Amino acid sequence: MGVIEIESLPVSFDTVLLRLMGKAATAREAFDAVFRLDPRLDLRNDIIDVAIKHCIYLQQFESDLLTKEASDFMVYIQDVEQAYESWVMARRAEGKLEGEVALVIKLLTRKVGDLSPDLVARVGLLSLERVEELGVALLDFDCVDDLIGWLG
Repeated sequence: MGVIEIESLPVSFDTVLLRLMGKAATAREAFDAVFRLDPRLDLRNDIIDVAIKHCIYLQQFESDLLTKEASDFMVYIQDVEQAYESWVMARRAEGKLEGEVALVIKLLTRKVGDLSPDLVARVGLLSLERVEELGVALLDFDCVDDLIGWLG
């Protein structure tokens, strides 16, 4: 068993979790590294979620009872929380678009028959608003040519 001086650990993916427990500057540097990780990485999102929950926990205490380090961390995490919420909202919108595209493609296939990979790709490139418009327009389609005409 030994003692680890967290601030002297090398900056790497392998040490980032330990560095999060370091003093303010080290923890902030580690947290910045975590925030730059691939947003699809569960570990990244779990760390951000725990930090936000910790910040919420700290908010229950009167500010004069918190150390300067804890207060600084709260301010920093509030900024991170805003960026994280923006990312979550973007992911939700992206997921909604993917779901809408999948549904419209299924409906088109049922209505006009099999679609070529090119047509599926073209539908996949539409914005959410256009996919929703296509979902209504496809009710009037009789053949694949109607889809091609609608896509322009």
